[in-house]
Amino acid sequence: MDKQPFLLDNTIQHYAWGSRSAIASLQGRLPAQRPEAELWIGAHANASSLRRATGESLFQLISDDPASALGHRTRTAFGDSLPFLLKVLAAGAPLSLQAHPSREQAVAGFDAEERAGISISDPKRVFKDRNHKPELICALTDFEALCGFRPVQQTAALLDALRTPTTAGMAARIRSEHPGVALRTIVVDLLEANRTRAQQVIDEIVPICQKHSGTWGAEAQLTVRLAAAYPGDIGAIIALLLNRVVLAPGDALMLPAGNLHAYIQGVGVELMANSDNVLRGGLTPKHVDVPGLIQVVDWNPLHDPAIRPSPVPDANGQPGVVRYPSPSDEFRLDAITLTVDAGVTLAVEGPELLWCHTGSAQIGVTGTQPLTVTAGDAVFVPAAARRYTLGGSGSVFRSTIGL
Repeated sequence: MDKQPFLLDNTIQHYAWGSRSAIASLQGRLPAQRPEAELWIGAHANASSLRRATGESLFQLISDDPASALGHRTRTAFGDSLPFLLKVLAAGAPLSLQAHPSREQAVAGFDAEERAGISISDPKRVFKDRNHKPELICALTDFEALCGFRPVQQTAALLDALRTPTTAGMAARIRSEHPGVALRTIVVDLLEANRTRAQQVIDEIVPICQKHSGTWGAEAQLTVRLAAAYPGDIGAIIALLLNRVVLAPGDALMLPAGNLHAYIQGVGVELMANSDNVLRGGLTPKHVDVPGLIQVVDWNPLHDPAIRPSPVPDANGQPGVVRYPSPSDEFRLDAITLTVDAGVTLAVEGPELLWCHTGSAQIGVTGTQPLTVTAGDAVFVPAAARRYTLGGSGSVFRSTIGL
């Protein structure tokens, strides 16, 4: 592999909760015949991007020449594979209530399923790889999500406002016990309830939520929507314990291991460690692993789930780049705004994936032909490029290592 950036063709995942129009519109296509949930850009072994000009797998190209593709820093820290995965996520309906494992949990879970002889393609397979999956999502449209447990004083007030026997019991427990202990007990009791008991709780709380229009009206109505989308699913009640977040375009969430969350609706750019490990607890037709989910969830309240970008100069000290803070060594995300009279010059610290959101851009590396990309295009920039310029007019997301 030389230092020339190159265009990618990428896999679309057709999950039931996807949108028929969002990803198609971003790529300049007519609406699809079936839901398009995620566009995967990267080198995950199960759905690698392809070099557009040749059809070669990015996974294989990196494996064949990791020194040029990844560079010394990346190989030293993460071995000979791309440590991050970039996605465009389009939620036309609510996603599953889920959490991701730590690295240690992922290794143990993967090895246990390997010993049990569960195929990677088995729908009941939970651990697809040995990696953890911290992730960041940046909204491209208004984006609604559930993210981490709400501070318990606020949750107790919400439960009081609903005034049902079950919510009163939850509120009393929250006020009398350590927050993490109380939340764990409540959620485990709900998740482990048999079908009859779960339906009783839903039938008790959802009608009250339908009538509620006070301070917690948006949270109550979300539970109503979830109960309608997934009849009989106790996840609709657990949603009342979580932070409801509505992101404006450009706002973002960082979700570390153990964060219980569910994306509700909207389109966003998602960046994560290169993993597909998900433990689900409900709000999905997919396999649910309640015991596994209970083991990985972080039960501590999360006071402010949103993260905010900061402006950073380019390699020449010029503006035009904003960076989303990430505690993960595997990745970081930049958003770059280009205007016809102001390009940016970027130093390459490791492998990069670029995705053009709007407009068009020209990518120039000294000694190579400039590469033109338009809205919807994705590009791999090898570490060997060392430095490149972006010109044009539009917006580009840049993902690279977080070291």
